[in-house]
Formats: sequence, C-alpha cells, structure tokens
Amino acid sequence: MNLLYKPELESTPKKEDLDRLRFEIDQNNIAVTGTSTGNKDIVLFIRNSKNNLIAGVQGDYNTSGWLYICCIWVSEEYRSQGYGTLLIRCIESEAKKNGCTNSYLNTIEFQAPEFYKRLGYHVFASLENFHQNYTKYFLKKNL
Repeated sequence: MNLLYKPELESTPKKEDLDRLRFEIDQNNIAVTGTSTGNKDIVLFIRNSKNNLIAGVQGDYNTSGWLYICCIWVSEEYRSQGYGTLLIRCIESEAKKNGCTNSYLNTIEFQAPEFYKRLGYHVFASLENFHQNYTKYFLKKNL
C-alpha cells in the first residue's frame, strides 16, 4: 500500500478534532439509518467540603436507549461508604430521564465485577487474559 499520508499519534488531541471525529461518524450513521445516534456525555462528580474531587463517573447515552458507563472512580478513603452505588444510581437516573432503557459497561476482574452484579448488571461477554492473567467482563442491565 503506497499512501500519501500516514497516521500520527496525538497524545493530547484538540477538542475540536475529537468533536469533528464524532460529528463525521454521526453523519455516516445518519446516512445509513436516517437518524443520528445523538450521543451525549454524562459526567457526575462528588466533592468533599474542601471542594476536592473524591469520586466521579463518566458515560454517554444515545437515542437508541443505551447508557455506556465508561469509568467510575472513588477515592480510596471514601470507598465502601456508598459513593460508588450513589454515582451508578445517579448516572442511570439521568440516562433514564433522557430515554435510556439499558446500560452497559466493562470492568476487569480485579476491579469491580461483583459490585456491578449487586447493582443488577449481568455479564454478557468476557475476554480472558485481557490484562496480564485477568479477565475483562462486559456487563449490561435493563434500566
């Protein structure tokens, strides 16, 4: 293959370039299906009394009715106090307000698969030996 242009790795891409990438993908979705997927970000943070970030969750949802939770974090000193559950419930609630009926996420076996199962998520796929010898799980839930 003799191409004139080559990919370049950008460790800090510009927001406008990322927006363009999303826009162009959506234009293709519209061309094929007649409608936009309408992806929208949802980000929730919890801050302590000193306004320090202690927890957060990030995801996005679309007009197909799916919430994707891409990451959740709770500072170690605040874990096992209900903040993770609160964040999941809040992001699911916000997604439901915007028409979502389903949610999905992924986690590695040393992270939190049992946490998500307790919140009603079910494993639908896995990748063995994903990170070292750990399995990555893909989970989903009806909202």
